[in-house]
Amino acid sequence: MLGILYLHLLQSHRKENLMDTLQVQQNTFATDLKGFTGTTQYYRYHTFLAHYGLNFRDAKPTHTVVYTDGCKFFWDKCGGGAYWLLDKICYEVCPLMIKHQEDFLVLMVTVKDSKAKLKVTNGNHKVLYRNTIEYTDAFPGEYKFYIQPTHIQGQRVPCILLPTEY
Repeated sequence: MLGILYLHLLQSHRKENLMDTLQVQQNTFATDLKGFTGTTQYYRYHTFLAHYGLNFRDAKPTHTVVYTDGCKFFWDKCGGGAYWLLDKICYEVCPLMIKHQEDFLVLMVTVKDSKAKLKVTNGNHKVLYRNTIEYTDAFPGEYKFYIQPTHIQGQRVPCILLPTEY
């Protein structure tokens, strides 16, 4: 009987420690994310929006998207990693710039109860896109990203950045 009680107490203690550790990670992440101003480097992401029937080995990037140090930190460190959001931005959000002839987009990401809600506006509250991700291990919170064109090596490309890096 004492063994079962001890095991229960041990499991309860481990669960509390895990929750405390997770809370510290979330708080540290949020604080660190606010510290990004400007960027020291642009990171490239090449998309392959190839036509159907094209062999992958023959596919060439159809466009490049760049992102900043703060965004890279977000993709790497938000929960178990949030590169799924970079994919969503590149394949679903950036094309809205062309479709709606917008030079500036605001992406709001709200994570709650392991779900993420995405909303894109043109910066003037005109909603251009909404989506819900049914499961994510990203930290709970509200996150904002700006997407605007920039020139890299003579090419005009979408750039994803945090508001503090604007």
